[in-house]
Amino acid sequence: MTNKITKALAVMVAFGAISTSAFANSNAVGGGWEQGKGYFYNDAHPSSSFSTSEVKEYPSSHEGKVEYNPNDMDLVRAVGHTIWKGKWHYTRAQLTYVGFVRVDSGRQWGNDETHAETDWGSWLYSGKTFWGNEE
Repeated sequence: MTNKITKALAVMVAFGAISTSAFANSNAVGGGWEQGKGYFYNDAHPSSSFSTSEVKEYPSSHEGKVEYNPNDMDLVRAVGHTIWKGKWHYTRAQLTYVGFVRVDSGRQWGNDETHAETDWGSWLYSGKTFWGNEE
């Protein structure tokens, strides 16, 4: 019985690491913020097919944070805000736990400025926010 539980936990941890990595490296995600790690950008790696004149686009600003519920300090939410003048883009906020997404705002699309926040979740969850401009 213990051996089965150990194997099941190992599979769950491995799957969580793979699914989280795959999502974070998706071409649709331009960058974002992760609690405890800070801000990140998913830069495309140049190849022989890229022209040296190509320029990667970035928003004017992106802010990610975790807010505590003022009425219940056991609850948090992830909040993301992106400013990208003249560009159709999205902001997305998530709460994760052990590599799995527990609460997700979905992509909040708009021009110039977008805002996303999750519903409230456990204070044990970690916050992540993302921005991008591809479907």
